[in-house]
Amino acid sequence: MNTKIIILFILFLAIAPFLYVQENRDSVKTMILSEGFEPELELEVSVRGFSAIAYADCFNAKVLKVNRGELADSVIIITVVAGDKDNYDIISSADENTVLIIAFIRHAEDEKYSTIYVTGFVDSRRTSWKIISIINKSKE
Repeated sequence: MNTKIIILFILFLAIAPFLYVQENRDSVKTMILSEGFEPELELEVSVRGFSAIAYADCFNAKVLKVNRGELADSVIIITVVAGDKDNYDIISSADENTVLIIAFIRHAEDEKYSTIYVTGFVDSRRTSWKIISIINKSKE
């Protein structure tokens, strides 16, 4: 009897990592498949303020123009996750007189929180958007 329990325990330990990967596959797949897609949303924004949370820096941005897609929000909170130096440098160097053109792809639906664990934002419909490019329009 003890041998059967030990064998079952070993089998469980052997397959447990695969169960975990399967459970988290959707979020990983979203991250991988999102690269290289055409932007679904493109906004012109000006940065109006800054704050920080445990895993990211957050920037209040006023939406000046929607170039592609649809967005009803006039203000968004752009989350830049820790370690995303390139996007952080561009966004943090902008002031309210700088216009940034930011392209996004849809990341997920029905987000629980107003900030996310990728560089992007959550709109008022609880859809999250991931940044795929930023252009400083005033330096073109």
